[in-house]
Amino acid sequence: MLMIYSTPDADRAFVEYTIELLHNYSRTKRGESAADRKKRAKLEKDRMSHTLQEPCNNCRKRCTERISEEQRELINEAFWSLPTEEERRYFVFHSCERISIKRRRSRLMLPIRKEKTIKYFFCNEDGQKVEVCMVFYLTTLGYNRKNDSIIRNTFLTPEGNLKPKPSMRGKASPANKIPRDVIKAHIERFLPREEDGTLTKCLPPEMKITAMFAHFKRIHPEHEKISYELYRRVIREEKISYSTASHEIGEPEGFYGHQDQRKICTVLTKVQLRWFPFAEYDPKKASKVSYLKGEG
Repeated sequence: MLMIYSTPDADRAFVEYTIELLHNYSRTKRGESAADRKKRAKLEKDRMSHTLQEPCNNCRKRCTERISEEQRELINEAFWSLPTEEERRYFVFHSCERISIKRRRSRLMLPIRKEKTIKYFFCNEDGQKVEVCMVFYLTTLGYNRKNDSIIRNTFLTPEGNLKPKPSMRGKASPANKIPRDVIKAHIERFLPREEDGTLTKCLPPEMKITAMFAHFKRIHPEHEKISYELYRRVIREEKISYSTASHEIGEPEGFYGHQDQRKICTVLTKVQLRWFPFAEYDPKKASKVSYLKGEG
């Protein structure tokens, strides 16, 4: 075990950095993954950048008198102890209330710019719900008093929903993303099927990937960005291999693929026998399986 002794001449920053490394190492040994450490570091960074801000001054709601500074610190700590942004939005969604505007000024010729208003609430030391102003609400949660994006984004939720609309940050599909489902569906057109309808993972030996790709480009001109390398990569990801058996009706041939020295591929055997019901198999040839078209 590494021991660190702090001396008057020691660099305090170096000592703190070393202790943090040891702390992270102990967490790793306890089973914390790199992704968990990254999330924890980001949450700690957000917490440090959203500390308690200066509250409102001369507010007619008397927010500072009804909510103490100690209670504000507890609210801020509880808010930023929530691990995800979805949970923080849930907190905002249920600590605010969206209501209709009751009274308007007489501007009949002007369009209505605002139909709803939002009221903000915190709980005091006695657990009672207390209405506060928007500035007090934002600064207690650690946000700038002029930045109400957390409130606006949360209340994009349609009325009547019991939970806020989830954040779509990082979840939108990029505009240049290539749909691989189209490639997979096209590849499956060339794969033979067994008697129960399931696809095999073996391409016929006479089927070339270049010809398959040319056919794909001909029937899907809208996917011009799909390259030949991507088409081959999808075939590798699907673990599709070649067999040495001919799968064309009327051309029975031997095959070597998908077999050990003493065991033949049962999948290809079923496929071949289905296409040639009168075929005969010679078990004496271990390295080569011959199918002969029988008489019927």
